[in-house]
Amino acid sequence: APAAGGGAAPSAGAQWQQIVEAAKKEGRVTVYGSVFSGADGAKVAQEFEKQTGIELDFINGLGAAMTQRIREETKADAPNRADVFEGSGPWVALLHREGFYTSLKGTPIPVLNEPASAWRIQPGHKNPELDYVMSRLRPREGQITINSRLIPVAEHPKTWNDLTTSPRFKGKLAMADPNGTGGVVYEWVMQGYVGKSVTLREWWSLYTQQDPLLFPGPRDPMAAVGRNERGIAIGPADDAHLGAIEAGAPIKTMNFPEAPNHATTGEIAILKQAKHPNAAKVFVNWFLSKEGQDYIGRLLKVESLRRDVPSYLAPALKGEVIGGGKRGPLNVETTKQAQLIADLQAAGIFQKLPKGISFEAFEKEYTAFMTDWEAKNGGPQDKPVPVP
Repeated sequence: APAAGGGAAPSAGAQWQQIVEAAKKEGRVTVYGSVFSGADGAKVAQEFEKQTGIELDFINGLGAAMTQRIREETKADAPNRADVFEGSGPWVALLHREGFYTSLKGTPIPVLNEPASAWRIQPGHKNPELDYVMSRLRPREGQITINSRLIPVAEHPKTWNDLTTSPRFKGKLAMADPNGTGGVVYEWVMQGYVGKSVTLREWWSLYTQQDPLLFPGPRDPMAAVGRNERGIAIGPADDAHLGAIEAGAPIKTMNFPEAPNHATTGEIAILKQAKHPNAAKVFVNWFLSKEGQDYIGRLLKVESLRRDVPSYLAPALKGEVIGGGKRGPLNVETTKQAQLIADLQAAGIFQKLPKGISFEAFEKEYTAFMTDWEAKNGGPQDKPVPVP
């Protein structure tokens, strides 16, 4: 296409090279997120600078803290604020609705112009307008983590109902506190609302009848099970617990027979107020590139969004089915389901579970919220979407 002034417009490759050169002049990029621990974040920063010549400052934190920090720093026009936010779907979707991101649609970022065949799920799966794109796809290996020393095979829970209502599991559960993380609502929406494998009463019972030990972060309960503090955690062990497993922690991820599970996802976005917008684009491209995904996969021992990157999932993290039955289907959240998770967390209903709210009161508040939410969002959004 003709460019202003009569010359030919630069090709996509030339446009991208201009962005890369501008990024090198900016010299650095700041990323907020929870995907890397401190040590892993330092390794990724070193690798990114090695491959691009741009410094990376990765600030680690949970979604709730990061979103609030981004709001406050943007309002104050803080000089060292984030350029990029990488986090779990509900938190990224929350800031999207508040208008924090710049669209990547139509930009010459190479990875966003690759064919569909390169991806297990394309980056624009949740947001075709590319205000944010998918960055992680981690098929969960199970619904629960069991300490094999404390809970022998013969005493494994057979179903969600068994786990949530049987007196033999009272005082043996480690769970995330809904006042500390949105992961509790996320679990309910994908296991209960979408998966239909656990009921609202059973989820209520986990917190109010089974005397669980609560932790602020979504990965903390599995770590506690590895330390023999409790016998069962809600959620699977992952790369954060691999070191403990390899050191001898007696934990194993398990699936309820035929119960649906889901793939956890991450999304990545560039903030409108980014101080280093070109370096931010280079980081997003690297993160989703074959080279970036391969490095991250090997570092964290996880799977990739890409088809041309092998799975590095550690054998110790692979789950089993209780009783040797059949695994259930694997779903991935939709854009509307991610929005529901964020809105339901913001409503504060599940935060009342540790305080001993009665089921009648809990059900009433939840039903009223869902009736209103579904009316405003095109009806029920509980259709499962299988991972390709």
